[in-house]
Amino acid sequence: AQDASRIGRGQSWLTHAQSIHIYDHHEGDPATTMDDDTSLKEKDGLQKSTLLELATEVVIDQVGSTTTLLVERLKEAGISPAPHEATLFVLGIRADTGGLVYEGTTIRDAAALLWCLENGASQVAISQFGVAKVSETQRTILHSALGKTETKLVGGLRISSVLVTLEDQYVAGLAQICEEIMELTDSDVFLLGATHRSGTGKPQNKGGRKKKRGAENENANSAVIAPPTQWISLIGRASARALGVDLNAMMRQFGGGGHPKAAAAALRCNTSPDLDADATTSQLPPMIADLVVVANEGNLAADETLRLAISIVETQIPEQLVASSFMVPISQIVTVDTNDTIAEARLIFDNHNLKSAPVVDSTAGNNRFRSSLKLNDLVKASRAGRSNEKLKGMLRPSVKTVLPDTNLADLEHLLVNEGIGRIPVVDDDGILVGIVTRTDVLRQHKLYDESNLIDLKLAKD
Repeated sequence: AQDASRIGRGQSWLTHAQSIHIYDHHEGDPATTMDDDTSLKEKDGLQKSTLLELATEVVIDQVGSTTTLLVERLKEAGISPAPHEATLFVLGIRADTGGLVYEGTTIRDAAALLWCLENGASQVAISQFGVAKVSETQRTILHSALGKTETKLVGGLRISSVLVTLEDQYVAGLAQICEEIMELTDSDVFLLGATHRSGTGKPQNKGGRKKKRGAENENANSAVIAPPTQWISLIGRASARALGVDLNAMMRQFGGGGHPKAAAAALRCNTSPDLDADATTSQLPPMIADLVVVANEGNLAADETLRLAISIVETQIPEQLVASSFMVPISQIVTVDTNDTIAEARLIFDNHNLKSAPVVDSTAGNNRFRSSLKLNDLVKASRAGRSNEKLKGMLRPSVKTVLPDTNLADLEHLLVNEGIGRIPVVDDDGILVGIVTRTDVLRQHKLYDESNLIDLKLAKD
């Protein structure tokens, strides 16, 4: 943790520490200050405003787990952990990387986990404690949240959100609930907002100014008990399909952070009974940046804060690709004509090693799409003695086509979900202008670094 508030009650230890060592796998905000509720900055003459400035050593690196950094340091020093220590390290790496499946996972995380296993980490203990179990309280929240989850389609992505109210204090394990609902709703981005109260109130000066030391008993009647503060905890998760969505950047707007696809934040929210949601919204500045300031001041209602977070995510979603932007153009497509004979089409298939090809009608001087032809159809027709027949007599009816402006989400539904291997792209006049394949669609999700794939192919050649 780079923010002292992230270590809870451990903040008080920092005033007695001879040295502070920070290990983190998140890029920190150098302006992050310590918790305002702690008097660390006033004790022992410490005036520095950030935990990073107080640190004796800072190790921040882009790996999937902070535990990986600790394991690497032990390995470099030639220190072998005991089996129970190695087991804890494995559990830490698994928790941060989702069992090595999160997008931010690196080879270093896998290597660190392997080294721990080599040093006697207990696979039995890992299997028992490595999978988080849903508690009764979490299950209740999960069931309630499922019934209230809202989903909308933005740029081809399913964006879902829900606001739940916790009875009193913060409930641990909300991230697991967020992930469960995201999977159950088949969402690409899921934002969970949970409102809860923190503390039971503390003496507060009516004038709003801090008392000087030694003056606690002075003007005792001017002190009142502040009511418990209501907070909203925001937890976000995004799938690999959500290209451009950076939840870490969004949550940092609210003083939180995390990974691009998994992040969280917590901030105070407005509970004034004199303001309803519509009135508050109408009085707020229209720009998102201004709303973020209002939220961070604790002057935004919980539901408005969640909507604001969704709005920020929506601004990150790039304009959706359409078929014309990544299709194989007609100039690179081998076609056969309705006036070709089966024998001529078979020769074209053999010369170009084709398994299928679009059939066009060029009698009007254009490539009006008519159907699709498969190699198996040609083989069967040839064996039946129909080699001299025209292709127009064996065309498949009702072949699905799309327009050039068909978006990626619709193409993915046809090519991936419905199992169509390739689909012709035609203009308004039915002229063939290109083809989109399942591979073309999957490539748009950038699941692989294609430069690395090219380098690998060249190395093999």
